[in-house]
Amino acid sequence: MSQLQEQCRDGLAAVLAALQRQDTVQAILTAEEINRELLDAQAAVAATRRSAIRELRTQGFTLKEIGNLVGLSHQRIYQLETGYGRKEKKADEIRLSEANKKEK
Repeated sequence: MSQLQEQCRDGLAAVLAALQRQDTVQAILTAEEINRELLDAQAAVAATRRSAIRELRTQGFTLKEIGNLVGLSHQRIYQLETGYGRKEKKADEIRLSEANKKEK
């Protein structure tokens, strides 16, 4: 094989390797985007659940009654109602921090 052919082959191999790395980077970026969307959806579901519990409480339902309706313990309903141990708050803070970094 001539020197020119070897250089072409090496150059093509380098281009293919670069393309493959780019696909990997794109896969990571896509995964991160999907993860952000899932966190947003999870936060929306949690907010809807808390709102529904508050609505039932204003209608006079007890924690135990709500728990029986949805298949959760009255303790879990209390946690959801009060936000005890909420992780969404931390996730919201992280997303805001990331958004602020992107703006800079």
